[in-house]
Amino acid sequence: MGKIDVSVRKTLRVLEDQARKSISTGMVDSWNQYQIISVEKWEKLKKKKSSLAVLMRYLPEEYLDHPLLHYPGTESKDPKIDTWFSDWEKYLEEKKDAGLGKFRCAHCILHPDAARFDEGLHSIMTKGIDGKFPCKVVDIFQCPFEENEQLFHLKYMFDYIRDAISHAESVTHEMDKTHYAYPSRSHVEDFMNLHQSGKPNSFGRDTFLGEAEFTRVPIRNISDKFNILTDKKLLGIILDEYVIHLRKDTDYGSREYTIEKAETLSKIKSDILHYFSSIKSKISIGDVRDSRGRNLEDERAENKRIAELYEEQSQEDYNLRQNMNKKRNSLCMTCNEFANILCMECDKWVCTVHYNEHKATIHTKVE
Repeated sequence: MGKIDVSVRKTLRVLEDQARKSISTGMVDSWNQYQIISVEKWEKLKKKKSSLAVLMRYLPEEYLDHPLLHYPGTESKDPKIDTWFSDWEKYLEEKKDAGLGKFRCAHCILHPDAARFDEGLHSIMTKGIDGKFPCKVVDIFQCPFEENEQLFHLKYMFDYIRDAISHAESVTHEMDKTHYAYPSRSHVEDFMNLHQSGKPNSFGRDTFLGEAEFTRVPIRNISDKFNILTDKKLLGIILDEYVIHLRKDTDYGSREYTIEKAETLSKIKSDILHYFSSIKSKISIGDVRDSRGRNLEDERAENKRIAELYEEQSQEDYNLRQNMNKKRNSLCMTCNEFANILCMECDKWVCTVHYNEHKATIHTKVE
């Protein structure tokens, strides 16, 4: 019996090795209870509008984005669908599918597209790691970094910090253009009832105090952003304000999504603050970019250009006002008393007493 057991175990090992090789080379036609088919056959099967139960007997042999998107029967939550996705992912993992490897790499701080929305912040976030950006591998199964969990966690933190700063910039912009005329809505209602008239005149968009969103750390320029990234207290305030915003707002998706995002940010806040404290000495104001991708030199050049433009406009306005004042000036050029006649030939004002004299002495034609 012992020899038979050894023989059986050897046979099983051979079969397992063959199965692994078949999976890695794509030669296998089945995996667990599923049939493995090509992407082309998978798409044809979807076009036939087979039932979801029939479709989930198969697994595409390569990674696809949203393989069951909008397919009939996937509208409601079904544990069987979650099981199918989990099994498909396990199959692709065993196969070390390049498509799945590329998809997972998208959540790495060194992925080529990671800096797409804020290159300045991204370059700052990578100052605490040894990896070189951008990574040229882009396949998690071929990743050259042994401890790559930190790279994924940094990308996670990067997304939250970017969103929090962007929110603070938006709130600052709204604060700067909003007129906070009244302490409360009831205050204005009482005013209108008392005076039986409309609300008082005001400039800018009217917003009631308590109904508008504020930030204790406004971001108007690159210097403000630099101060936040190098000051643990200011960065903490920005993150806390964003958490409050997420908990009461639904602009970014469903209520469940925003609450989950708020709770996640609350949990990783300490990690964010600790990491930025560790790289504080490596951050320079030249690394920071504004929401338009400009650095400090670009911002200063733009501000200088705007200032010169305003100065030119102010000079034009001044000259125009001087010219208008000159034309409106009703002092006689001779006696410096009230005048109401403007000589169109010399552009000067004269009074009725000296008009004829002016005309005779200045504009008499000699024949």
